[in-house]
Amino acid sequence: MGSARDKPAAFEFTHLAAAVLAGSDYRDTAGNAAEAVVFEEYAGPVFQRLRDSMRLSQHSYIASFPELGSVIEFAANSKSAQRFFFSSDGRYMVKTMSDTEVASFMALLPHYAEHLRTHSASLLTRFLGLYRVTTAAGAAATFVVAANIFYEPPGVELVERYDLKGSRVGRRTRKTPGQQVKTTTVLKDLDLAETGRMRIGRRQKEALMSALRADAAFLASHDLMDYSLLVGVRAPRQTRPLATSNSGRPGHQETSDRDPVKPPVAPSSQLGNETAVVVDNVDNKPLQGESAAVVGALLRACTLPARLLARALRAPLGALLRRRTPPPPRRARVQLGLIDVLQRYSLRKTLETAAKGVVHDKHQISSVPPAEYAKRLVAFIDAHFE
Repeated sequence: MGSARDKPAAFEFTHLAAAVLAGSDYRDTAGNAAEAVVFEEYAGPVFQRLRDSMRLSQHSYIASFPELGSVIEFAANSKSAQRFFFSSDGRYMVKTMSDTEVASFMALLPHYAEHLRTHSASLLTRFLGLYRVTTAAGAAATFVVAANIFYEPPGVELVERYDLKGSRVGRRTRKTPGQQVKTTTVLKDLDLAETGRMRIGRRQKEALMSALRADAAFLASHDLMDYSLLVGVRAPRQTRPLATSNSGRPGHQETSDRDPVKPPVAPSSQLGNETAVVVDNVDNKPLQGESAAVVGALLRACTLPARLLARALRAPLGALLRRRTPPPPRRARVQLGLIDVLQRYSLRKTLETAAKGVVHDKHQISSVPPAEYAKRLVAFIDAHFE
């Protein structure tokens, strides 16, 4: 929880800084000197506090936008159909906002800043700056800079991406269950439901649900809905092969780049929860005499149930190894956040609820009242993460 010193003063939310950028101050995307523009920053001290809370320096923030001209050209091009793009390093998303959206955002900003100050683990999109560009010809556009949930730092690869709303109508990307898709393809609720649960571990699940419940309650209290929980699943850490046994069956372990490769540990690994005994029977024949006694001692050391002891001593060990229960799935390492959090339950959304509710289950469409939306998303995540 943030301290009282971190709380912005009231005047900071109405702070407006403006600067005139001459054509010689920046270049357009073609490398030519551009026309002069007025560049304005809204509530700069507030967003500076938010960036400070992320330990994001001003230098690092600005360095993500080495070509100021491309940002200004994008924002000031009122004829462009493009509404967002990403910084050159992929860390941030730049998105234009309508005047109505700006007014709604500015009204929410004090509450948003306070929620983040008191809920440091919040999943809400981190908005980092709000700016307006006006050209000499009078064209103007306002844009917000936000953190990119799907940013892949060096050494990190996302192998799955999900956009989850908790609804089911129209919430499928794969045409058939199990269809192979590119790692950049964004999957949806039914794709996850058909795959099964996402295993992240008990502590991570508790932290996720605590943050999500607080965020969903906050958004519902401000009449906001139709947001999404983005989930990026990171590739497993590098695995390195261990020494193989006489029969050529390799083992493996998960390591980091700094971990030394350790030799295989005998005599057992977890059998999940049976136990697979890491012993090799080269001839793949039933064990007899001293061999049976040795393996029996190993098995007893692994505290196997008596029925498995008997089976191991009667059957070829190779067959036992082939029939062993596979290990439980590796826990997923995920990065996640709530996006599109500024949509109010407006008259248009109310009418959408009524219209779509005639054709579909009105509780499973995307557009439902904020309290129901929040409850449904929390329930869906609780049911599909473990």
